[in-house]
Amino acid sequence: MDIERRKKFIINSLWIILWCAAVYFLFGYAVEYLFPFIAAFALSSALRPAALFLTRKTKLNMRLSSLFLTVLSLASVGAIIVVVGNGTVSLVRAQVAKLPQFYASTVEPMLRDALDFIERHGDGIWGDLSGQLLSYAGSAVSALSQRVLSYASGVAMAVPSFAIKLIFFAAATFYFTSDREVIAGFVRAQTGERIYEKLAAVKRAVGGIIVKYLRSYAIILAMTFAELTAAFLILRVRGAVPLALAIAVFDILPVVGTGTVLLPWAAVEAVGGRYGTAAGLILSYAVIFVVRNIAEPRIVGGQVGLHPLAALFSMFVGVTLFGVTGLFAVPITLALAVELNDAGIIHIFNTSARETEA
Repeated sequence: MDIERRKKFIINSLWIILWCAAVYFLFGYAVEYLFPFIAAFALSSALRPAALFLTRKTKLNMRLSSLFLTVLSLASVGAIIVVVGNGTVSLVRAQVAKLPQFYASTVEPMLRDALDFIERHGDGIWGDLSGQLLSYAGSAVSALSQRVLSYASGVAMAVPSFAIKLIFFAAATFYFTSDREVIAGFVRAQTGERIYEKLAAVKRAVGGIIVKYLRSYAIILAMTFAELTAAFLILRVRGAVPLALAIAVFDILPVVGTGTVLLPWAAVEAVGGRYGTAAGLILSYAVIFVVRNIAEPRIVGGQVGLHPLAALFSMFVGVTLFGVTGLFAVPITLALAVELNDAGIIHIFNTSARETEA
């Protein structure tokens, strides 16, 4: 009995190691090259029912229906990206261009007054230091402006590469939508009926988990939006509702987050002497940060069927190994592994403890 248990433990451990290695390879290397096709398959799965409906209701064949819907969906998304992107870039460039003027008219006089005060009440050693500090601050502001503008130029230079990937994405979306039966038949012939059914089950499980994951972050977005709206209304911020919605959308991205907007905003308010607004913005950020970090693992875990600690651990591992992509991908992969294990498609985890607890 002990030997059988040891064998089972070793086999399960090897399965877990292989699963982790596959996840690491997939998100560390393969996703970067396969992403246009993965995204195309996801979009085609959403377009497929509409293409079938359009084919039944019109005289268009499946290829024409797929082509029409592919072009329509990409044009719609592209229009939204162009409008939002142009507005964001123009706003950022305009604000960054004002930094040197803001520094010269507001920050530098405050620094000069503070350093003059220190020099008058010091021992005379502050003269050279004050000049150096002012020079350093001015250089830092100029360097920041140049760096942001250089980053914007780098984004513009990356457009051709993005355009090439977009072409592959569009073509793959069209073929996945129009020739789904042909592709499925080829895969079925290569893998056999048994393996194909497992792949189909994996596809259904992935789709279900992604929907649940999107639902969980929609809940988080709604929470952040409500908190920001309440804070802005209390602070009497102009355009509170649309501004709260925009920042809540940014908060979904960990690299951006509310802190990227609220903390610099609070600094500007403090420099302008509006200390109450600055304190309110900082307090709002603190509340949103604490609430999200407590609620996110529970909400995500509850939606996708993971314990909050498992969801928190998978998020930490994902963002540590793969950055922002891993923050979303690793919890989804873990939830998928648990669901497939419960369905008996794979055998990695021992679910007897969960069944006993249930």
